[in-house]
Amino acid sequence: VIGGSPSILRLFEGIRLASQTPGNRSVLLVGETGVGKTHVAELLHKASERSGRPFKAVTATATGGDVNMMRGEWIGYGRNHGVRDIPSMGRSGHLVEVDGGTLFVDEFDSLSPDLQGVFLSVLDGRPVQKVGGENVTPNVRCVFATNADLDDAVRTGRLRRDLLARIGPRIAIDPLKAHRGDVVALAMRFLPDGRTLSAACKLVLLNHEWPTNVRELRRAIDLAVGRAGDGVAQIDASHLDLPATATAVVRGMNEEQCTEALRRLAQDIARSEGFEVDAGLQHRVAEI
Repeated sequence: VIGGSPSILRLFEGIRLASQTPGNRSVLLVGETGVGKTHVAELLHKASERSGRPFKAVTATATGGDVNMMRGEWIGYGRNHGVRDIPSMGRSGHLVEVDGGTLFVDEFDSLSPDLQGVFLSVLDGRPVQKVGGENVTPNVRCVFATNADLDDAVRTGRLRRDLLARIGPRIAIDPLKAHRGDVVALAMRFLPDGRTLSAACKLVLLNHEWPTNVRELRRAIDLAVGRAGDGVAQIDASHLDLPATATAVVRGMNEEQCTEALRRLAQDIARSEGFEVDAGLQHRVAEI
């Protein structure tokens, strides 16, 4: 996780506290699409006592249809499953495949009512039944994630209140626009070694809204590097494949003017984060 904004520092603290929770209990990550929930889940796994065991990410919406098929996918199939195209000896599901490790369940509010009941049992350490009748007690830490309004999901009956109550602690991952001061640091992290960003490019990156968050920023940098081609050490605003409204901010400006505008913008961002003169302002401006 890259950044020095208050938003990112709160995320660091959330990861630290979740990593120190006794028993490595379940965690809930909430945030918009593209903010990096899978990445944070991996960090939680690596910081836990389960780090030497498997990590697996599964999106709940990838399941659907027949109840037995869904249970089989998540819990597994026993010897007497009687399901076509499944080995006669049975097969492990997601919860068993990561024995001793961490299972990341994205969009968990989309789980069927039956599977929500399964996860209630798993979180309570009770056995669950494979398709075919064999009981198993998964040894797994669950990290759940969603971009949904959880209060609405409970109110409409899409999500069981008792399941949500079992999951904790909760870590909120803010959208990129909420920690705009980290945009350039993130962009630099996505650049190949030896490449830099011009002042004009930084100015455009800091002014763009990034509606799909870090995922969109990474794609923009990858495309810019491709458009610049080999042998070009500095990525400029002209290499960015962003809307004209985003690049208009540097139209008609030379590098010196862009540098001055960048300094003013960085100061505005640092002040909005709570920094003041003689209280970390200039250091944060330089970071931005």
